[in-house]
Amino acid sequence: MSNAMGATTEELLGELGEQLRAQRLRSNLSLEDVARQTGLSINAVRRLESGQGSTLSSFVSMIKALQRESWLTTLRPTVTISPMAMLT
Repeated sequence: MSNAMGATTEELLGELGEQLRAQRLRSNLSLEDVARQTGLSINAVRRLESGQGSTLSSFVSMIKALQRESWLTTLRPTVTISPMAMLT
C-alpha cells in the first residue's frame, strides 16, 4: 500500500509488519536472532511481522533490535515554538 490515507487499522498493521520483516531480512537476521535480542518469543516476532498486533513494548523492542529507532522520530516532531515564548 502506497497511500496510508483512509487505510484501515488492519491494513496499517500489515504494512508495518511488512516493513519490519523486510528490515530484518535486509539486516540478515533470523526470527531466532530477533527473538533472542528482544527477549520476545519467535511467535511474537512472527505476529509483529504479519501485522497481527502485539504490545507497543514488543514493537519498540523489535525496532531497537533492527537498529531503526530513527523510525520513531516521525512520531515526535521537533518543537519549533517555545512554550515560554508564548507567555510573553
